[in-house]
Amino acid sequence: MRGELGDPAPRMGAEHDLLRRKLRALFDEGLAAAQPGAAVRAALASDGRGLPGPGGRRVIIAVGLAAAAMAEAALEVLGPCEALVITDRANLRQIAGARVMEAGYPNPDAAAVRASEAAMATLARLGPEDRVLLMLSAGAEAMLTLPAEGISLAEKRVALDLLRASGASRWDMMLVAQHLSAIKAGGFARAALPARVTTLLLSDDTAAALGEIAGGPLSAPLGGRETARALLELRNLWNWMPATVRARLLAPEPELPELPTEERLVVGSNLQAVGAIAVRGARAYGRPLIGDADEVAHELRAAISAALPGEPMVFGGRIELMAIPMAQDRDGDDPESWEALPDDSDEAGGTATLTRARRRGLLAGAPLHQLALSFALQARDRRLPGPWALLLATTSGGARGSAAAGGALIDSGLVGRITSAGFDWPDCLEHQDPQDLLRRAGALFEIAPTGTSVGDLAIFLRA
Repeated sequence: MRGELGDPAPRMGAEHDLLRRKLRALFDEGLAAAQPGAAVRAALASDGRGLPGPGGRRVIIAVGLAAAAMAEAALEVLGPCEALVITDRANLRQIAGARVMEAGYPNPDAAAVRASEAAMATLARLGPEDRVLLMLSAGAEAMLTLPAEGISLAEKRVALDLLRASGASRWDMMLVAQHLSAIKAGGFARAALPARVTTLLLSDDTAAALGEIAGGPLSAPLGGRETARALLELRNLWNWMPATVRARLLAPEPELPELPTEERLVVGSNLQAVGAIAVRGARAYGRPLIGDADEVAHELRAAISAALPGEPMVFGGRIELMAIPMAQDRDGDDPESWEALPDDSDEAGGTATLTRARRRGLLAGAPLHQLALSFALQARDRRLPGPWALLLATTSGGARGSAAAGGALIDSGLVGRITSAGFDWPDCLEHQDPQDLLRRAGALFEIAPTGTSVGDLAIFLRA
């Protein structure tokens, strides 16, 4: 068994260590600037946003990985009021004056259903002078989970698993999921009537359509039931849907009250982290990076070629990575014979498709590590001047505290260390677990739980 990979050049290793330390310091600065509590305090302190009417109450409902920090900040600014916090186990903690409930993430579970039922029960008690302050962060789509009447969570999961295995897009999966939910497609907003809702968003994708945020609890569905049926029929999935799902989508569209006007504000995004790093002299690259690992590595390398020695470059726009598609063994139109992807997405099929594309932030796990290896190899082949170091960090899954969620911190000595240890590059790229390979090379970037999702960054520095 191969062991850890050492740096064969001590002097170069010292330079790489210095570059890595500088990148870690820049990352910490960016992450500190994008903390959810500070974002909420700034938004609420500026104009008394979301004040209730005469005699009305204010209710806080915070959902997502950053829910605890956002709720604490809101209570600090607004004072005591009814507060419900729904978050994952890694970020679960007691908050004075708030009810805190656990919800499954990234996979919705029975706990998420119970927490969503508590949220809907809270809304049912409100009157016209009351005001709801809804705060959403990454993970809210999975944590706000309440199947429609007559459909179980297991039946809903079967429907979405089949869609995911078929290669359906995120939009298609969200549209179907909305019609199987009592809380999505505006269900939350309607349950709050006649109270009004003000929403504060912590988002790593400010370009996301409003109807897609957290699966659409405050917005009209992306399409009607007829459209959802057509999507399933187009993929030859209709006959494989649970009977309760088919019955739901065959039922006439219900007569629903008009969705109320909602006040919505993005209070935190990756732009804050980028701005803090730019203040330190970094050049910011704003274009999104989209494609598979090799394509994104190529664009990163092309952009980095313009960086001056000693001048950091930060990439904080949307980075959309796609892994190589998994094998698919289709026996006719029998979905049970398809090789489905691991169930690691959120309620609406998340952002996992057959190619496991992530729309928001850097994808934790294999694609991010593939990107690190691909960049290192391209940098060597294209003779990118060194020494250099590149930090690829994702905080979206950082709440789970895993090395896979943290990212990678590579340098210009990586290829040499791997080659000298006897690893064959073609074999590495095709068969070797990239996370394990980077771990052996000491190139994984491990972070503690961050409770936020707006620190997804790529930072480059050349000596």
